[in-house]
Amino acid sequence: MSSLKSLEPATVEMAIRFLEADPWFFRSGYIKEDLIRYLSRAEFREDQLSRLRQVILTHIQGPDAREFRSYCRLARVVNDPGFLQQVSTLAASPVPSVSRHAQWVLKHLNQPTRKTSSP
Repeated sequence: MSSLKSLEPATVEMAIRFLEADPWFFRSGYIKEDLIRYLSRAEFREDQLSRLRQVILTHIQGPDAREFRSYCRLARVVNDPGFLQQVSTLAASPVPSVSRHAQWVLKHLNQPTRKTSSP
């Protein structure tokens, strides 16, 4: 986690791979929340953005999970028109949990971005 705080490229890649693997074990949801929080501040290559979008889309279609709210926030960082279209399509799903998750992501995508001030 300490090297992730510095957003080293190798550590960012390792965190993305961890989220892609989506291991499930005691306290894994807390770990994923922390990883996502740090990743939200990172600079990504286009392939990494694409992979993170896919992780979010997979979680939209999955069961409720502790870290889902963090994925909603990450969606704002990795958003692009194609991703927005995919999430919008999932929001119309007849599966209640998929529709609900997609609507939560859309709600975050439609929020204005917070501007940070420089010191």
